[in-house]
Amino acid sequence: MKMTEIYAFTAIGPDGNESIIGYQHPTQTQIMVPIVGTSREMIDPYRPFAEKLAQALGSPVNLVKFSHREDLEAIS
Repeated sequence: MKMTEIYAFTAIGPDGNESIIGYQHPTQTQIMVPIVGTSREMIDPYRPFAEKLAQALGSPVNLVKFSHREDLEAIS
């Protein structure tokens, strides 16, 4: 089954650009893991993290849904 939508938490950075937020990988601290999921149920457990980040940033964190799929390339 193909994904038809993706949910993500986003925030506006100091440069004014919107980015998907992420968290630091628990065991490989040099890696940031983006907070994305294919359903609300999948991403909802990360809401407390998003709320804390919004408070720390002093600006909103948005939950967004991307629902237009366009396959650009198949790499094999």
